[in-house]
Formats: sequence, C-alpha cells, structure tokens
Amino acid sequence: MLHIHSLHSPEALQSLDIRLAIMDHDESERELHENWSRPFKDSNAVMRAAEPYFQNMASARSSGAAGLPTCVIANMFCLWAQKLSLEQSLPCYAYFPSGANFARLLQAFPALVSEGRLRVGENGKFIESKQTITVPGVATLLDIELPNSTKINPVSVTAKAGLDLSNVNGVIINTFYELESHAIEAFLQACDPTLHVCRLPLIPRAFI
Repeated sequence: MLHIHSLHSPEALQSLDIRLAIMDHDESERELHENWSRPFKDSNAVMRAAEPYFQNMASARSSGAAGLPTCVIANMFCLWAQKLSLEQSLPCYAYFPSGANFARLLQAFPALVSEGRLRVGENGKFIESKQTITVPGVATLLDIELPNSTKINPVSVTAKAGLDLSNVNGVIINTFYELESHAIEAFLQACDPTLHVCRLPLIPRAFI
C-alpha cells in the first residue's frame, strides 16, 4: 500500500474507491527486536500502529457507520491481524506477494523445527549447518539457502507465523499455477480442505 500511495495522490486513489488508512508509528518499535529480520520488525511496528485504527473501526461499526471494511487481507508477515479481525467478526486472509514456494516454506517451518530438521541454538536462533532440507512441493535446498526473512529471527517467531497461517479464512498467492504447480499442490494438501486458496493473477480458475 505504501507503493500505491507513492504513485498516486489521495484524490486519485479516492476516484478509484481506494481509501488509505494513514497510521502513525513509533520508529523505536523497530528497535525493540534487534535480532529480528526487517520484515518482522516492520510488522511489529505496524501491529502497534494498527491497534487504535481497529479500535476506531470497531466504534464506527457499533454506531452503524457505512462503508467499513468487510474483511482483512494480511501480508504474510502480518498474520497477527487475525486477532484484530476476529474481534470484529471479520474474515482474515493471508496474502503472499512473493509466490507459492515461500508460502509452502512458511507453512512447513513449524514442522521443520519440531521434527529437528533445523538446528536451533540455546539462544533460540537458527544455526546454519549446510543440512539438506526437504519440503514436499519445493526443490531440495540447504538450510543456509532458506530465505533470510525466515532464518534471521528467533526460530519461535517464524514458527508462530507458520502456525498462524493455519488459522486464516483463506490464502491469496501471487503466482501462476503453471510456474509453481508443485508448491501449490503441496500447499493445498497440507491445508484444511475447507480453506480457500486463491492465486493471482486469476487465470482462468479463480480458486484452485
């Protein structure tokens, strides 16, 4: 959304029926977790900033205001939004802009930890050991090749994001089935059968 805001004026966005919620945040929030990756640091700052926005939205909803959001679409690093959406009885969907392979890795991360397939130090941080990682649907890789956003954090932080993924109402993945069919099929097999998984661009089937 920040990218959208940088390309268009507020007036232009309103003409497209897009309304941005500008939320003030405290830069110091990012420094509370120095050993986290940048996406998770940003996510924590956004979480703090979003709380009053959701509180205001709840008040507006209780007073019968019109034009309020009907669902929450949360970036893959912001799955904490489930709690805020649940408080207002809104469905929450996870959005993966970077494709199905990352979605599948995050989904599998809790199992990689609990089954001991990733080495974890006494400080709770991931230990690189050039160990082979096998995740159905994803090409075999070494543990050092995992995305930085998953391995820089304390393992518990990334594992929680993977567990949170199992509780959303649906998942939106920016991908083409023809490019990532193995990852998509493996992701679906590991999901609750009732979960909606939508892929963007929508071609030609809207839901898998």
